[in-house]
Order: sequence, then C-alpha cells, then structure tokens
Amino acid sequence: IILLNSHVPGQVGGHLDELELRWLEQCLSNTAIPHSLIFLHHHPVSVGNKWLEPIGLDNADPLFNRIVYIE
Repeated sequence: IILLNSHVPGQVGGHLDELELRWLEQCLSNTAIPHSLIFLHHHPVSVGNKWLEPIGLDNADPLFNRIVYIE
C-alpha cells in the first residue's frame, strides 16, 4: 500500500510534486511484490462531473507514466 500526498495548501485541487513522484518510483522499484495499491485524495481521471473536476489531480500524466507496467 502506497499513500501519496496530493494536498496543496490553500487549494482544493491536488498536485503530486516531483519529490512525491520520485518516492513512488522508489517504492515500486524496491519491492518484490508484484502488485501495489496506490492511494491519493484527489482523483487522477475525469469523473464526468462538473462539480468534481476542479478538485481533481492537476498532473495525472506523471503519475500514470510511473505506474504503467509494460513487460
């Protein structure tokens, strides 16, 4: 289980800074366990709800670039 901090003080939307993304990479590369659960407060994909869009993660691409597994 990996917990990420996407909180940005004073804002409702989330962001993963470079330090948090590097920590995620380190967690994923230093385990022999083939599966991981990654949690963060702000949703990284559009949920199709106009009210929820502003509170999502503003930089989902760097997150997905680190978690996509290609064999």
